[in-house]
Formats: sequence, structure tokens, C-alpha cells
Amino acid sequence: VLGAGVWARRRSLSIIRIAPGRDGLGLERLLDMLALWSCSTAIHVSFKMREEWGRRCFFPRSRTRVIHNGVREHSLAAATPRASLGAADSDFIFCLAAGLSAGKGHDYLLDAIRLSPQDFQGSKVLFCGSGPMFAELQRQCQTPPLSDIVRILGFRTDVLDIMAASDGIVLPSLSENLSRVVLEGMMLGKPVIATDVGGLSEAVINEENGLLVPPRSPTALRDAMVRVMRDREWARQLGRRARQDALQRVTHQRMIAEYVQVFFEAASDVARLKPVRL
Repeated sequence: VLGAGVWARRRSLSIIRIAPGRDGLGLERLLDMLALWSCSTAIHVSFKMREEWGRRCFFPRSRTRVIHNGVREHSLAAATPRASLGAADSDFIFCLAAGLSAGKGHDYLLDAIRLSPQDFQGSKVLFCGSGPMFAELQRQCQTPPLSDIVRILGFRTDVLDIMAASDGIVLPSLSENLSRVVLEGMMLGKPVIATDVGGLSEAVINEENGLLVPPRSPTALRDAMVRVMRDREWARQLGRRARQDALQRVTHQRMIAEYVQVFFEAASDVARLKPVRL
């Protein structure tokens, strides 16, 4: 990316780069910064990350665009049967679909359950994903109360079907950009409980279409989960508002149209270039 960017900039060619949302340090971050400056336009998927990268790299806002991630609609009719997930029809199912790594906050969710397991009676929490914490999370969930509530499903190819079968989506991440899982949950009409990190507040509007909680707070996470479990009609209202919002703001078609517009603007620069002999 860096070499192509420098070559192109010398010829006034607009290069588009999707700026990452990671918090990398060292050589990885340095290369990101150099590549960013070699481009004429940087695309971020959230305003929050645009601001952070602007501060980190002193990159001018005039050379950036924000295009939120977009997701496709998914049929609720394809929902995975609840019995196959170890849940009864009356259970409230939470789904956490994310890689099993420390940054996704699985430990904080387990701590939230441990605070008052009696509040989670009649619920199931599903972990969908694989990663370095798989064995450790399995070990923690082998005995009650976690063994009665948490199901570690591992890597699944039917994650959207499992989300469709769930009653709520939870994402207790310590850092994020703009998670597609959150957007997919909203598109499915599910109440989303997420940590207020990165650009998640640009999708989840607290108390309107979901709930935002502070990161690293098992107490706040427990309270939010118990709220939606105890008032299922309110939870369904949150989900309906989330779907309406998703259909207006985060469709796949909208995202593609915005990218096409940026690429079209870049192509106009190419039309002004003279042929280059190779």
C-alpha cells in the first residue's frame, strides 16, 4: 500500500485507503501511519476513529471520509432451533458472537453472571467464536452457576441464524471500531447491549435502540442484561427501534453507494493524468 501510495501521489492520483481501527503500537502502527499519509483520501468506518487517527497521525480531516459499515438483511425464519442450542422456549437467550480473545470482554460477562447468578435463572448465554481463550473459558464454565447458563459453541458457520434465534445481543468489548455484529443484531431487530467504546455509540443510541454500558464493568453489564430479561416487551421495543434505525442508516446498499461515490471522485483525478510510459 505504501509504495503504491507514494508512486501515485507523485502523479496526483487519488488513492483510497480504509484506515484501520486498531490500537496497534510499534512497527505496525508506524507502517499504518506512513501508509495513511501516502494516500489522498482515508476512509474510516466511524467518526470516533477518524478523530483518534487524526490526533495520532496529524492527518487533515479534509482528506478523510466516514462511511459506516453496512449489513444485509437476514431472515428470522432461518433461526436455529432453540432446543439445539440447549435453551427452552421460555429461556431468554443472549448471544455474544466474537472471537474468544481478551479484548472482547468475555471474562467481564462471566463476572457479571457470578455477581448474582439467581438473576440469570431462565436465561442462556451463547458464546459463538473461536480463539486463544477457548480452553480457559471452557474451564471456567464447567461448574455451576456458569455451567447452567453459558454455552460455548465455538466456531460456527450459522452465526446469523443463532443470532436470529436469540432474544438479545451482547458485546462487552474493551475496544471496537464499528462492530458488524452490533449492526447485524440491530438489523435482526434484537436489543443490543454493548460497551461504549470506539464508534459503537454511533449505532447504539442508549435507551432508544439498545443499551450502552461502560467497558470493564461487570456490574453495569449485569444490570443491563437483567433489565431486558425482566421487561421483555421493552426489550422487543428496543429491538423494533433498532431494526428501523438499521434499515435507515446501515444497509449494505447504502454503504456500497457511498463507496462508489468516493471511488467515482477518485476516478476523476485519473482522467486528468497523462499516460505514463512504463
